[in-house]
Amino acid sequence: MSHVKRDETWVLREYGDEKWPAVLEQIRAAKASGEKDLSRALFDVIRLQRDLPGWQERACVLGGEERVLPFGVAWEARQGITCETLLDCVRPDTSLVVEMGSGWGFNLLQLWCKGGPRHARYVAAEFTAAGRQCTDELAMLAPQLKLTTAALDYHDVLATEIEKTDGHALVFSCQSLEQIPHVKPDVVQFIASLGSKVTCVHVEPIGWQMGDGGEFAELRRAYAEKHDYNRNLWELLQAQQAEGAITIRRAVPDFVGVNPENPVSAIEWQAG
Repeated sequence: MSHVKRDETWVLREYGDEKWPAVLEQIRAAKASGEKDLSRALFDVIRLQRDLPGWQERACVLGGEERVLPFGVAWEARQGITCETLLDCVRPDTSLVVEMGSGWGFNLLQLWCKGGPRHARYVAAEFTAAGRQCTDELAMLAPQLKLTTAALDYHDVLATEIEKTDGHALVFSCQSLEQIPHVKPDVVQFIASLGSKVTCVHVEPIGWQMGDGGEFAELRRAYAEKHDYNRNLWELLQAQQAEGAITIRRAVPDFVGVNPENPVSAIEWQAG
């Protein structure tokens, strides 16, 4: 039996009332101190968010294997590989970049800072108002960045207002679909509708769903059930591929994780 019921009330309390308002205070404090550089502000906040010093060793997952490494190595590996994976998906005609469930905006803004397409429109689609406000505050530090925020409810995704593109759209999620115990097909269909050509990347802790999860698969399944995390994303993506709606181009299970019970996998798919 699950120890958590990850419904709207839970998510709004954990993120809308607790985590992201605290981040907003940190962002405003950084700006009040005179910080005017987006990259510096981002990493000032993330260092405050990390629960361990970078030098302190802890169990983690790297390359699919559990290891004991300095926390900073595991954290930088997760963020760096995620960003590199997204940059590899950028094309000359990429005119829209959307993060689904963008939280306080770190992943999307890091992508911009590390070489994301300069002339594309960026959209931070996030459930909580506090998360969207964090992103807006940070984006002010990069006036050349064309960024808007959009209210996103995965349970009513068709109500999300995002202007589509006639070009290529890069859409991604980073440990946000994990918050949805059972994702509905209309989430995939909505993502696929955002451009005439769409590439989507999910960085989500679903390796145990993908089969051949090794000795840790049951441990990670139990962790997902205990926290009421997602249990059907891989099954849904496979079904959408079988129907011809998407093509899964790459799937790497459990490639990195700062928590060995909840490492992330990378799945890249294209619409059509």
